[in-house]
Amino acid sequence: MGGAEKQLSNVARREAKAGWRVQILVLGDQWDETLVRMAEPCSVTTLPKRPRGLARIRALVEKLETEDWPLVAGQLFSGNLYAVAAATRTGRKALVFEGGLEPWKRWYHLTACRWYWRRAELIEVNSRAVGGMVLARGGPEPKLRIIYNGIEAGRPVMDDERGEARRKLGLTAGPVVVMVANLRYPKDPRTTVEATARLKGTYPGIRTLLVGDGHLRPAIEDLVQELGLGEEVRLLGRTDDVRGVLAAADVFCHSSLSEGLPNAVIEAQAAGIPCVVSRAGGSTELVTDDDRGLVFEISDVEGCTAAISRMLEHPREARRMAENSRAWVVRELSFERNLELHRRLYEEALGIS
Repeated sequence: MGGAEKQLSNVARREAKAGWRVQILVLGDQWDETLVRMAEPCSVTTLPKRPRGLARIRALVEKLETEDWPLVAGQLFSGNLYAVAAATRTGRKALVFEGGLEPWKRWYHLTACRWYWRRAELIEVNSRAVGGMVLARGGPEPKLRIIYNGIEAGRPVMDDERGEARRKLGLTAGPVVVMVANLRYPKDPRTTVEATARLKGTYPGIRTLLVGDGHLRPAIEDLVQELGLGEEVRLLGRTDDVRGVLAAADVFCHSSLSEGLPNAVIEAQAAGIPCVVSRAGGSTELVTDDDRGLVFEISDVEGCTAAISRMLEHPREARRMAENSRAWVVRELSFERNLELHRRLYEEALGIS
């Protein structure tokens, strides 16, 4: 359950509840049922999986025309490509969304991006870092619009919830570090695990919980064994109850090589957990160093270790940064604000004054 999918489902649900006509179209396999339920009352429809390309474009063109959709909004590379292709064939308006900094896998990807950037009415990005990437690769600046991800902040984690969370997870005395991330590139769980090995001697009983799964899991399991961290590091896999794990944390650590705007960090901030993050893209737009958390350099195990240690050694300072962080998220990243900014975006794309 990646952040992009969760964000889209949450936004679409609120748009539908506000009375907007909105539908999510999925390329290929159906989404996880949890995400489908998360999007209700917005419906989720799957476009044909095979053959790819023309069949999907034809299906999208037919839907736009027969159901009279005036605007189609792409999400990330494939979604953007199909959205703009169908909009071009039907004379509709198209938006595109870019949400990451990862390098393209094929030589033609950048050419395709430039093609749909030129033809889209507007380009939505979720951080200044992503916007900078688009501009550096030839995207037209007048079309660029930044809308940060939204969140329903809820209440911060309190002592009673923290105690219950630790009991459910079977945690005894000792500091708890949590990282929530799919175990795949560009996430970097290795840095967090290696930092745990360095912290082990100073903080007896330390536990690091990794939430998420992916192709990096076997390598991380091998690293845990190699460093003798069988007791200190637990790989929890996927979970629908992220808050239930966050609630157990003394520190949230997010080591990554590249980020657009990580939802996992926002969720930790909203929960009032002290955050340390790598200097990866939009992460530093969320966590400002020594104010809303601590920042370390990418792949810097020593820096990661020092940041976690500082939070554990100075709980009052950690609490100050966590409170600053949560206050900023509540003020700037509410779904109410997100909904209003998207309303303006759609009206601008449609030429509605």
